[in-house]
Amino acid sequence: MEVTKKGTRAWKIVGNVVFWVLIVVVVFYSVVALFSKKEENMTSFFGLTSLTVQSDSMEDTFYKGDLIFINTEFDKEALNVGDVITFSVTEITTDGSISYYNTHRILSEDGVLIYTKGDNAPADSSPITANDVIGVYTGVHLRGMGTFIDFLKSSTGFFLF
Repeated sequence: MEVTKKGTRAWKIVGNVVFWVLIVVVVFYSVVALFSKKEENMTSFFGLTSLTVQSDSMEDTFYKGDLIFINTEFDKEALNVGDVITFSVTEITTDGSISYYNTHRILSEDGVLIYTKGDNAPADSSPITANDVIGVYTGVHLRGMGTFIDFLKSSTGFFLF
């Protein structure tokens, strides 16, 4: 009889912990949804935006699958060589144009053009301008969380959550 009571009590505690964790997640998500703004196909929360790393071009700074945070409220005049920036890239293909974000380090700049390079990749073939820059890496990343967030954004992850 004593074993059954202990087992039932343990399941109650586990159930309560899971319930309160879900409540915290829902409240956090609600606050983010209320106070965030959507710009350039990204959601910004008080100037901070999270992005999932899709390649290994910046390895040793962060890795594929990491969740990185960028500051979208920055001074375009204050960009320096060595800063890690996120910028918009548009490529023309035979099927039309493809736009995506790239996060690389500033290799050099000449006052107008900015030359970038991934820490684990060759220099980018095309320079950008300060107007292409949408954010500066804050130095904060969460190892592997980007993969989890991408799963939650999928239809299967959304359904399961």
